[in-house]
Amino acid sequence: MRLLLLLLLCPLLMSYASSREESTTSDQYIKDYNMGVTAQERNDYAKAIEFYQKALSQKSDFADAWNNLGYCYRMTAKSYIAKAGDAYAKAIKYAPDNEDALEYQGEYFLMASQLANAYKNYQKLQDLNSDEAKVLKEKIDAILKQAKEILKNYSP
Repeated sequence: MRLLLLLLLCPLLMSYASSREESTTSDQYIKDYNMGVTAQERNDYAKAIEFYQKALSQKSDFADAWNNLGYCYRMTAKSYIAKAGDAYAKAIKYAPDNEDALEYQGEYFLMASQLANAYKNYQKLQDLNSDEAKVLKEKIDAILKQAKEILKNYSP
């Protein structure tokens, strides 16, 4: 009788243990996501990115994790862009006529949505008769062309 009871209960127990293991594994992506949120709130974007990637490796259709991952990448890029801007400013401080630095800083200004500053760099490069003026002008023109296309259909 005990043997029969054990034979009947064994599959049930194994099924229960298996479902508990699956539940624990499937809940791990939520834990990783929450750890990512905590890191993101501390502005530790590198750590948050790791946790979101870990969550997404377990549940690839987790839209909130994808959204937060994108945000963290964008915030990481912003910090590097700001550092680039600082570096260009120092380069120009120490060598005001450095044509490469003026052109690169102009590109930085375009990335940072500072079109007027990019144009000032272009004018400075023109005053220096620099070939870099043409390079920067092409990039400014491309931005202006995009803006014109948008304005054709834009209505506030």
